[in-house]
Amino acid sequence: MNPVRNFMKNNYIKKLRKMPFLKKVSNGVKLKNYLILSLALLTLLPVGVKAQNYQAQKTNQSYPYIINLEPGKSFTFWFKFKNSGSNTWYNTGNNMVTIRHRSIINQSAFYHKFWLNGREPAKLSEGSIKPGQEGTFKFALTAPADSGLYWVKLDLMRGEEKIGGGEIEVPIRVLAPTTIVKKTETPAPTENNNSQITSSSAGTYDMPDFDLSEIKEDSNLLNMEEPNVRVGLLHSEKPIKIKANGPYEIRDENNKLLVTQTEGEEIEIVFDFSLERQFLNISGQRILSTDSILRFAPKDENTILEISSYQNSPSWNQNLNDNQFKGVLETHYADPAEGGSGRLWVINELKMEDYLKGLAEAVDVSPFEFLKSLVVAARAYATYHVLEPFKHGIFTVTATEGDQVYRGYGMEKRSPNITKAVDETKGMMVFYNNTLAITPYFSQSDGRTRSWSEVWSGSKPWLVSKPDPYMKGKTMLGHGVGMSSRGALLLGKEYSFGQILKYYYTDIEIKKAY
Repeated sequence: MNPVRNFMKNNYIKKLRKMPFLKKVSNGVKLKNYLILSLALLTLLPVGVKAQNYQAQKTNQSYPYIINLEPGKSFTFWFKFKNSGSNTWYNTGNNMVTIRHRSIINQSAFYHKFWLNGREPAKLSEGSIKPGQEGTFKFALTAPADSGLYWVKLDLMRGEEKIGGGEIEVPIRVLAPTTIVKKTETPAPTENNNSQITSSSAGTYDMPDFDLSEIKEDSNLLNMEEPNVRVGLLHSEKPIKIKANGPYEIRDENNKLLVTQTEGEEIEIVFDFSLERQFLNISGQRILSTDSILRFAPKDENTILEISSYQNSPSWNQNLNDNQFKGVLETHYADPAEGGSGRLWVINELKMEDYLKGLAEAVDVSPFEFLKSLVVAARAYATYHVLEPFKHGIFTVTATEGDQVYRGYGMEKRSPNITKAVDETKGMMVFYNNTLAITPYFSQSDGRTRSWSEVWSGSKPWLVSKPDPYMKGKTMLGHGVGMSSRGALLLGKEYSFGQILKYYYTDIEIKKAY
């Protein structure tokens, strides 16, 4: 019998015998029948267990910097991943391990003729990689025709399943052509004609009017002060280590003080999944155990917590490690009995404005008006999920592109323009008929955005299809609903953040809610 399944069966029987309704059943046939019926349900368990046994940890890459390429040129490099799960990886068969360009359905804009297909650059180079071993993935990317900075996001896949920890971000800067080409586009707008951007081959942006005086402050709109955001950073079966640059406290879910820690003193959290208990160790010595949630809270706002066991380097610089966070860290078991995933999560709870400063949804050198439009949309998106906390259960948003990419305090330190954009738009969000509007956005359209009803069920009147002329002929990257980030970036060179938001989100108002 599968040892994992056998362990879960034995553990389940122990718990089953303790259930109140079984205590009333006499020993013999009735108890035996209950156990047989319950064990029959365990036949479904291996599928769920198996899915969690594929994990990866990036260990090395051939080129850790931004790649500069001329249009049409290619660049070849490699990544190495450690198989940190319990199942072997293979490079053949229906479940072979590959790299896939995220969100691409047909063919990537960065396709190279040596790819496996239009969206998968490579498969595992080795025939098989056992748990604990390193595997190599070699592939090439081709620069698209349009100049600019791109972030190519890829995932390790086993068949149609993502491998946890196998996310890759490759930054490519496509250089402007060196030859002089006569332009055929309509001239850029002047002071006497600032309502349109046109392109003879792509159509017209009919930009709305906007003035900062339109933005009104109304604290009654949401009846809340600056909200807290709970970010699901990671889940782990391995020990988690936390320290800080100042004093912090460890408290349980009832706010009872358990431990006080000093600057630099590291603590280890070990979770026993069979007992569903957390154990705290300091310098190898166990100091307590609990079945409670644990909260690691700084004693002052200048203290930054660090998950010292967490390696979270951006692909373009392996010397960085985004494992520092403002606010509170929480270790929280998502109990399956309460609808949870059965995983131990590390959650970062912090103020909304601090959360936004840690977002990595744009590069810091982007046009400032674009950064402000992105920040306002991101604030509205996160606040919507604070008010409607149904997507993830124990936290508000993930730290990945499934919601909004969040890298914490390290991103804030190296992104002064994004921080400035957050400060200048504090509390500003998107509203439709005085109701907070959810504001999805995505990487790049193919010439038009999609309405909500084209992609998801129902409809939202502010999320209708809009022309995105600068993107005509491009490959669509993402779901296509709401604001096109690439189109908004280009508009940000000429137009205000308010005009950009009012263009992509129809008939909305921007209001300061706190």
